[in-house]
Amino acid sequence: MSLTALAWLTGVGVLAVASLFRAPYGWALYLLTFYLFPSFWWWGDALPDLRWNLGAGIVFLVAVLLQTMRDPRVAPPDPATKRILTLAVVILINATLVHLFLAPSLEVSADSYVLLAKFVVLFFLIAASIRSPRDLRLVLWAIVLGAAYIGFEVTVNDRGRMIGGRLEGVGAAGVANANELASLMATVVPLAGALFFWGKWYEKLGIAICGPLILNVVLLCSSRGAILAIVAGAVTFFITSTGPMRKKALGGLLLAGLASVSLLGDPEILGRFSTVFDSADDRDHSASGRLLYWTAGLRMVRDHPLGAGGEGFKRAMAEKYLAGVGINARARSVHNGLLNEACEWGLQGFALRMMFLGFAVTMTRRVMRHQASLGGTGEAVAGSCLIAAVATFVVSSVFGDYLDNEWGYWVPALMVGYARVYGVPAVDGLKKGVVAVPPIGAAGRVLPQGQLTRTAGGIN
Repeated sequence: MSLTALAWLTGVGVLAVASLFRAPYGWALYLLTFYLFPSFWWWGDALPDLRWNLGAGIVFLVAVLLQTMRDPRVAPPDPATKRILTLAVVILINATLVHLFLAPSLEVSADSYVLLAKFVVLFFLIAASIRSPRDLRLVLWAIVLGAAYIGFEVTVNDRGRMIGGRLEGVGAAGVANANELASLMATVVPLAGALFFWGKWYEKLGIAICGPLILNVVLLCSSRGAILAIVAGAVTFFITSTGPMRKKALGGLLLAGLASVSLLGDPEILGRFSTVFDSADDRDHSASGRLLYWTAGLRMVRDHPLGAGGEGFKRAMAEKYLAGVGINARARSVHNGLLNEACEWGLQGFALRMMFLGFAVTMTRRVMRHQASLGGTGEAVAGSCLIAAVATFVVSSVFGDYLDNEWGYWVPALMVGYARVYGVPAVDGLKKGVVAVPPIGAAGRVLPQGQLTRTAGGIN
């Protein structure tokens, strides 16, 4: 057994034990099996072929349950948070009905349906595990460090292969190709920004090291959609950072721009990226090709507005509708996550998913304004980074079937945790005996008594 495999097993054991005392370590354990799934790495051959990811998810579930049993005192969610939690349940109910009654084949639909159910459960677990600023930091760092490890292996140890001008052969659990990897890494970039703006000096230093590693993977994947998504995220970040936050936002964008220019200054990276536009392997992904796929998807939605279950387009009806636009292919994706959501779970499923993300954004905006009014500029800018992560994820999903991937559930769960930690106090919680204490401002001062914040498990 290699030292790397031994270190990984040690990490699994340490995080499993630590999660019994603090639930976010269960999330870190889950991500250890997500980013470093053994069979995807050279050191994994020495380990048994087990369902590591599922096992880690079960440990995370137990950790959250134990945390709730130890200290069940949590202020009731405000109406905005309730809407998001309710929408997650309704998304699952809709998928269940479509899967059982409208899918042409239960066998074909089953895999996607089961994944959706798992991701909804994961959403609730992540949200429930965040009860304090420290918890939120732990959850964010687990996401960023896992992505940075992939960046380290690719950048320093030269893992993966360049095929058709893009990085292949590197992934994570549920990440099958360069485009999906680019979508994941692009979504993580704004989350790293949240730690940079909100964190202490040593966290800023850590992000200064991790950020370029993550960004380099996006560039090597040569995904036009991911690059456009990062630009959209940066624009969203700048627009949502108002008032005193704008100065910090400008500084962060300048630093990110310098890092990007430094990476793009490598002629090999520029050469690899330029091949995206003329690679024979990617002709189906050209603008004209995508329009044909999207036309086929729209025709399917027209004929099946309530959806056709998991893999409804790719495996069940792709051949029929692609033939209608002159493409001879048996099983191909629609190359658009928004359209794919409608194809699989219906127009109502697409609307529910957009409401799920949209309400999370509006809730975060409200929390940002609350924090800005208290002088918590760093906390407010962190919220802007979370909104930028949603924008990055959605734009990347326009160019590939990524809207149903699990990092699309991570970010709303982070937003729910962010609202619990930094949101406007819930007056109902005071009536029910939930402890409320004067909030601590950015400089450690006790704020006026009229500005109370609810505690999560007694921790402010």
